[in-house]
Amino acid sequence: MLKIKNKLFLGFLVIYILIYYIHNYYLNLHNISEYDVRLIQTYALNGFFVYLLFIIIHFFLDRTKKYIGFIFISFSILKFLLFFVLIFPVYKIDDHISRTEILAFFIPYSISLFFEISYLGKLLNNLKF
Repeated sequence: MLKIKNKLFLGFLVIYILIYYIHNYYLNLHNISEYDVRLIQTYALNGFFVYLLFIIIHFFLDRTKKYIGFIFISFSILKFLLFFVLIFPVYKIDDHISRTEILAFFIPYSISLFFEISYLGKLLNNLKF
C-alpha cells in the first residue's frame, strides 16, 4: 500500500511540475510575468496542501478513517482561506481581476483537487470500515 501511495504522489508531482512549466511557458509567450499573477505562489500553495493531505491521511489512517471526508473538506476550506488572505489581495490591487489571474489560481487548484479526489477515492475503495 505504501508503494502505491508513493507512486501516486510521485505521479502527481511530475504532472504538476510539468503543467506548471507549460503554464509558465504560455504566460511567457504572451509577455505576462509569472510574478504578476503569483504563479509560483499558487502552485506552491496547492502543491503543499496536496502533500500535507497525503501525509496526514497516510500517518493517521487507522485513527481517522471515519473522518477522511472532514479532513478533505477542511483542507479545501483552508486552501481557499489562505488564497483569499495571501494571493487575492494582490489580484485586487488594480481593482480588476483578469482572466489570467483567475486561471493562475484555478489551474493548479483544479489539478490538485483532481489528485486529492483520486487519492481519496482509491483509498476509500480499499478500506474496510
